[in-house]
Amino acid sequence: MRVWQTNTEGRRIGQDHPRARYSDGEVAMVWLLRDAGWGYRRIAQKLEMPRSTVRAIVQGRMRCQAVGGHKPKPPGA
Repeated sequence: MRVWQTNTEGRRIGQDHPRARYSDGEVAMVWLLRDAGWGYRRIAQKLEMPRSTVRAIVQGRMRCQAVGGHKPKPPGA
């Protein structure tokens, strides 16, 4: 059975959020490349995402909530 990641308030987060544009893997890749010393522009070009999105992820303004639990995914969703 598939489950959704939720925050401490029970709301869906990460790639399970209905308006998510990037997978958890793509966000993790932003962090890996940044830790390797890459700049925002280079990461954005490599992953084909806006530089402002890369910066928001790294600065903790986007995709920064911790997993607080899981909810079962309803059938057909």
